[in-house]
Amino acid sequence: MIEIRHKKTGAILARVDAERLAGADLRDMNLEGADLERADLSGAVLTESDLKGADLSDACLDRAVLMGCNLSHANLQRASLIGARLGHANCSQAATLEDSDLTGANLQRADLRRVNMHGARLAGSDLRQADASDALMPGASMARTDMRGARFMGACLKGADLKEADLCDCHLNSANLSEADLTGAVMSRDGAHFANLDLVNLRKARLDGALMTGVYMMEANLREASLRDADLSGAILAGTNLRGANVANANFSGVELVEVGMEFANFSQAKNANVPAGKRDVR
Repeated sequence: MIEIRHKKTGAILARVDAERLAGADLRDMNLEGADLERADLSGAVLTESDLKGADLSDACLDRAVLMGCNLSHANLQRASLIGARLGHANCSQAATLEDSDLTGANLQRADLRRVNMHGARLAGSDLRQADASDALMPGASMARTDMRGARFMGACLKGADLKEADLCDCHLNSANLSEADLTGAVMSRDGAHFANLDLVNLRKARLDGALMTGVYMMEANLREASLRDADLSGAILAGTNLRGANVANANFSGVELVEVGMEFANFSQAKNANVPAGKRDVR
């Protein structure tokens, strides 16, 4: 018999008739504020359980089933959620991690589809090959996250902090990154492993010093974005809107600009920009 206690009061929240929690059936349980620090919950089924404010720091949740689980305000610092299932095609059946702390967590290959991660803290976390398609992550703190090979198609990352994030091979098609901070983000490496940003919304986003060589960014919205010192050499920008963008010292070597909206952008201060004849209102 295992007793799960409250992290502050020590009150017993649940008794589990098992020798261990790994692989246990913990569905529909009220575990709000539970003390599960360093617990081994690998493969456990926690569907629809309430873990609001629980302490799961350094816990192992690899392959755990967490669909419909309430993890808002939970402490998941350094937790391992490799291959965990939190997402669902139906947003009402996806987990909630609003304002949760996932700093340094391992979310490799995790299913995060349509998960609510509004205001979540994920700085330094590992999101490699995770599927966060259509996830709700406005205002999330994601500085220095490793997002290589991850899928964020259609995700809402408005105002998110993605400074120095590794986005190589990351799919951000149709994602909302308006007003996000991608200062120093890495979006390609070694002339390969390009981020896909087709149809992405980066209006008023900050991409200063970002490495964007060879990225795919067709029909993207970068109106009033800041691209100071960014390297876009070889990028595919057909149909992209750079109206009013700050491109001072940005490198556009090898970029075709015929179909790019450039009105009121300061291309006179950009590097290697071949501004097509006939473009109007280009500064």
